[in-house]
Amino acid sequence: MTVRQLRALRGALAAIISVILASVSHTVGGGEPPSAALVCATILLAWPVATFAVGRTRGVFGTSAAVLSAQALLHIAFAMTAGVTLDSTLVPPGMHQHHEMVELLAPATEMSMGWPDTPMLTAHVVAAIAAFAALRHGESVVALVLVALWQVAARAGAVPSFPAHAAPSAPVGAVEFTLARILADAPFTPRGPPSLLGDSRIA
Repeated sequence: MTVRQLRALRGALAAIISVILASVSHTVGGGEPPSAALVCATILLAWPVATFAVGRTRGVFGTSAAVLSAQALLHIAFAMTAGVTLDSTLVPPGMHQHHEMVELLAPATEMSMGWPDTPMLTAHVVAAIAAFAALRHGESVVALVLVALWQVAARAGAVPSFPAHAAPSAPVGAVEFTLARILADAPFTPRGPPSLLGDSRIA
């Protein structure tokens, strides 16, 4: 994997984790749950920003910027689409269609862009801390899990192991000749009948 691909993967993970946790915290804090399409669109928007923020390493500043940018994008996207409906009965025909839609969307947008209350703010802070911890240590944890799984698979025999090449054995005659030289050069005299090595000495 190249450096560019690794940065893109880290950015995608940062965007996915940050946006999903921000969506959950928004719902837990008492807000309306965002739609799946809005979450996916926010992830796509936050991907390049998170990729640029994370960079080649998982620094504190880059990770914090990725998490905060993803939460900000989700809040802006949710505020801009709050109150939007696809019901055709709300869209009057004629030249005043655009002005009528602006009047319909303006109150909802103004209410959504206001400062969040205490439960909402607390939920977003908890989500930001959780996303930061997951991005800072999640990659190391995943790497450790993969290494552990690979070791377990290797011990179980699932991973094929290549047989070690045995060292070439010496001929039988060479072994006997070497043994004879060692015994002949020994500082002691063998006792017993005449040896088979050609030594006629008898103790």
